[in-house]
Amino acid sequence: MECRVREAVTGGTHRVFLADVVHAQAREGSPLAYYRGKFGRFELAQDAKAYQRIRSMVLNCVLGPDQELDAPTLAESLGAGLSSIHYALTRLVGEGLVLRTAERGYVVTPLDAARSDDAFDARLVIELGVAELTVGRLSPEQLAELRMLAQASVARLQGGRVVDVAEYVAASVRFHAFLPALTGSPALQEAYERLSIADLMSRALTSETSVNPQMAADHLALADAYERANFAEVRRIIREHSAGAKRNQRADLAALAIRAAGSASLPAQTVSPQAVSPQIVSPQCVSPQAVSPQVVSPQAVPAQRET
Repeated sequence: MECRVREAVTGGTHRVFLADVVHAQAREGSPLAYYRGKFGRFELAQDAKAYQRIRSMVLNCVLGPDQELDAPTLAESLGAGLSSIHYALTRLVGEGLVLRTAERGYVVTPLDAARSDDAFDARLVIELGVAELTVGRLSPEQLAELRMLAQASVARLQGGRVVDVAEYVAASVRFHAFLPALTGSPALQEAYERLSIADLMSRALTSETSVNPQMAADHLALADAYERANFAEVRRIIREHSAGAKRNQRADLAALAIRAAGSASLPAQTVSPQAVSPQIVSPQCVSPQAVSPQVVSPQAVPAQRET
């Protein structure tokens, strides 16, 4: 592409050039669009497939926490091009599922209580700020949608157990994501998305997990408080719900850690794509340092509250 610069604008650490296109031509290759930490629409089918498969392997712990990821090995195992693997890993770094270090290269992000607490604390701050901007200002249609999303999360539980992990996580995340969306602020919505709460929950929950039904009941209570425009009640529910979410996540991590300790002698898993199953989470899915001894202790796992 050949351009003629019309104007140069400095903003922060960046200098932006505004120009007229004089000549442009296209050729075979892999175009890349990258903006504010996210990839744009120029995603090839093979890149998308590699990304989805590696992401699924991380979420289902076929690739365990703190495991080093060798791009050529993954390319051979998945039958994908090396450029597609690098695309997938770079995108997963942006989502927080993979880390890239100078010493070890690409590494699966450890699943531990500290990272989980940090994400839920950040969500709490966002939702309290959202309450400041939205309580008493929502339309009847927005309130109706909030209640519908709350009811959807309740429907994904039967007897305090998750019927389908993916559906429960999706319903819960849709409810919470709707709150910053109510502000109409792209920055707030992007900040919430970057927390990757859905990924944290997916990696900790299994079909055997017992979920405190109070968590889903809190969604309905929050919808009630919003409908009454009760600002103090909205803030109270948000705070209590966040504390409960952190306790539940820690309990899930503790359960995974106990199973991991009992299977420490198992051979390392292969990177076979056939090993991926949406309903199976490996006992190696939690980092050895994920949960402190106090959390692993039976006394530290909170009892379910009555709904």
